[in-house]
Amino acid sequence: MPEVVTQYPQIVRKLLRQEGIACGEGESPQILTACPSENFCSLSGGELCVYGLGEVPQMTQIGPRDLAPYAADVAVALSAWEAALAAGALVIVALGVGLALGRWQRQPPSG
Repeated sequence: MPEVVTQYPQIVRKLLRQEGIACGEGESPQILTACPSENFCSLSGGELCVYGLGEVPQMTQIGPRDLAPYAADVAVALSAWEAALAAGALVIVALGVGLALGRWQRQPPSG
């Protein structure tokens, strides 16, 4: 039976309950015995354990090491985006400094 990880476990359990699936209601797991009772959902054809992102270390079928390659891809994408943003900001600052220096040099000497 599957363990599921989501950013919004409460919403997933609520949606399952709306479909008549017992979630977090004192059902006893037969297969997913390590599933916390509040995460456990009992379906007519099996069991489901719904975890939040912060609960990944508690999962028995997957763990942080399984997710690490995907997290690294996100980190690389974010760092590339951040680098582009920083480069853009640097260009804007350089243009501002260049314009200020240009105006300063064009001013006639006073006096």
